Amino acid sequence: MGQPKFVFAAEPYPTPGQRNLAVREFRAAGVRQGLRVTWRLRSANNRGLAVSARAYPGFAACHDAVLALRARVGEVVTAQFLDVDTGQWGWRLDLDDQTVAHSARQYARARESAYSLDHALEAVVTASVARTDGPLLVSDPAPLDAALPEPLGSSHRGDLP
Repeated sequence: MGQPKFVFAAEPYPTPGQRNLAVREFRAAGVRQGLRVTWRLRSANNRGLAVSARAYPGFAACHDAVLALRARVGEVVTAQFLDVDTGQWGWRLDLDDQTVAHSARQYARARESAYSLDHALEAVVTASVARTDGPLLVSDPAPLDAALPEPLGSSHRGDLP
């Protein structure tokens, strides 16, 4: 097994062509005007631990947010919550009175949520972080020359230009 890692993901695009173009440009230049990027914290076995609470205006801003969270992990305020609609438990991390991350999934029991929270806090410190010219995920990792997955609600499969 590897180590925990932060991965970066672009928000879905309305059409396959727009998404494919954004991914190609991102991979070529590392940035794209208007690209909204989120981070995800994965455990060593690639299960989701945490996700960013907001989207950032590009890879660099998202990458900087990860580094800032790592540097200030000792200052985070944690909170567990019960979703009264689903009966499921989750957690969040707050810095400066703003939520910066939340659990990647919800849990049937409070103790499972608490365990996930502890594991995520440890992983924030030990996880690898992609370089600023690193790969960008769009749903699932894909080689640059591979066809990318379709956005939700689309049945057309576009090829990379």
